[in-house]
Amino acid sequence: MGKRKRRNPVCTYPFCANSGILGPKRKEGDRQIPEGIYYINHFNPVSNFHLSLGSNYPNPSDKILSDPAQPGESIYIHGNCVTIGCIPISDDKIKELYILAVEAYNNGQVKIPVHIFPDRLPNEAAIKKLVDDYNPPQ
Repeated sequence: MGKRKRRNPVCTYPFCANSGILGPKRKEGDRQIPEGIYYINHFNPVSNFHLSLGSNYPNPSDKILSDPAQPGESIYIHGNCVTIGCIPISDDKIKELYILAVEAYNNGQVKIPVHIFPDRLPNEAAIKKLVDDYNPPQ
């Protein structure tokens, strides 16, 4: 088997709104935004939220860690800066991302990766803060 080639991120986009609390999506209706590595699996140029790109949520990890009966579905990256669990970015950013994804797909990239994380986690202090915020003392 050949060695996988590491690819650097093409771009990073901040969410322009959020719902739920810090932590990954685990059940349909929990208003959480998924966290992890996904792939774009649907292009929607006529979305009610400007443009939207569907993700393959739940991914294999989500299927193990989430509610087995109702993990949720239909998680999109979209414009319009509103959410109850999807990934909202501004209209100008979704337009840019949509074009990048369409170009990648049209040039043969079937799996377009999307990494969704609550923070960039640049160092150990940022990781510790995230752990402390996510696991407050009981």
